[in-house]
Amino acid sequence: MPRINDKQKGRLREGIISGARCYSHYLLNKEFLVVCEDGDRSVVRFWRKNYAHLTGLLSNLNANDFFANCFRGTISYGNINSVQKYDFRTLCHKVDFLSHIHTLMYTDVQNSLFLYRLHTQSCEFPVGIRNPNMNVGVGFSGDLHCVSTVRRFSSSRTFDSEKRIIAIFAKYVPDNLFSELVYVSSVKDCCNLSDDLLIRLCSDLQERFSYILSKNNVTKGLSHSASTNLSYIRAGKSSPFERNS
Repeated sequence: MPRINDKQKGRLREGIISGARCYSHYLLNKEFLVVCEDGDRSVVRFWRKNYAHLTGLLSNLNANDFFANCFRGTISYGNINSVQKYDFRTLCHKVDFLSHIHTLMYTDVQNSLFLYRLHTQSCEFPVGIRNPNMNVGVGFSGDLHCVSTVRRFSSSRTFDSEKRIIAIFAKYVPDNLFSELVYVSSVKDCCNLSDDLLIRLCSDLQERFSYILSKNNVTKGLSHSASTNLSYIRAGKSSPFERNS
């Protein structure tokens, strides 16, 4: 198995500290609602316990302590095992990506593709996201779609299907409604493809969508249920879809 020395540990240590702080600021304890071009939607999640596995590093700490020590900057060379599963180059790729992992969800979404049934040599992930510009693929595991793996783009090419992402919304757990608009390529397309999307958003986002649609005079092109929902929002009334949810 590959071995790493203290100099290499120092390089990796800087990356996992930076990554933990980025992960905490942008992703920790959040759920992201991803809307695809055909209207399919999935929720993906980022928990504290997942971070250690994303780094690919073996250590003498449990997952929660590993993240806490990285976030505080107190993780030591002694916490990082000298014998590792992956070689130093692979570990650097994982750790370097973690230092800006938020860009996958927040910055370069227009170039990201949502995957269904990502197949790898070691595991199958129900959903994933890959981005050629970032040379990365991320897999989400389990029924809750928790982030589970970071790998190269070239190692994320076997899947059942991939789709363009047209919108991403976020919320903190345990909030019921999505309150953060992370990315949207077209408000009209979102409403046309997902009649019941609006009822999953907070009132502020509903109003913002309603304003954008009315300003651009595009509600005529919406599906009947989406148009009805928006008319109730403009009137300051509870949507019939909200009452039935």
